[in-house]
Amino acid sequence: TERRVILKEGEIWVAVAHETRRPFEVVAGSGTIRDIGTQFTIRKLSDRVTVTVVEGIVEVEVNAHAARSGEGGPHIVAKGHQLWYSDDGQVSMVESVDTQAVTAWVQGKLVFRAMPLAEVLREVGRYRNDRIQIVDPSLADLLVSGVFNSRDLDSFLQALEGAVPVKAT
Repeated sequence: TERRVILKEGEIWVAVAHETRRPFEVVAGSGTIRDIGTQFTIRKLSDRVTVTVVEGIVEVEVNAHAARSGEGGPHIVAKGHQLWYSDDGQVSMVESVDTQAVTAWVQGKLVFRAMPLAEVLREVGRYRNDRIQIVDPSLADLLVSGVFNSRDLDSFLQALEGAVPVKAT
């Protein structure tokens, strides 16, 4: 009678046909995302869940006990838009987003647009088994832009050395 996925951590791509008699939903963190016939991604990292709609519409409802000041929803997120919520009940505004950049990981690409080095390395670290660490904290805010192959992160590190004043060891 229902289709349900529980996302504990990571990111998923969902392409689902709407079925009134068998609703599809994803439970992630303190919220539930319900399909209204669509394609979307859900990313759950630490205490934040981000929902990005590529086609169609989804409904996002944050647990009433977690949501602050009536922000629980439901929130409607349409094609080309994104919303995030946190485990402590914060809910963002629905904002326009570049869905090609957000979903590039599906094609094995990582896209960074003026992103601080610390965030870039955190994202790259999701694709590597070894630990990546910034030794000099003053480098954390250096901005990085580019498109990289998630299956060839050694080339990413070489390109990074050529683009910003860092040395990867």
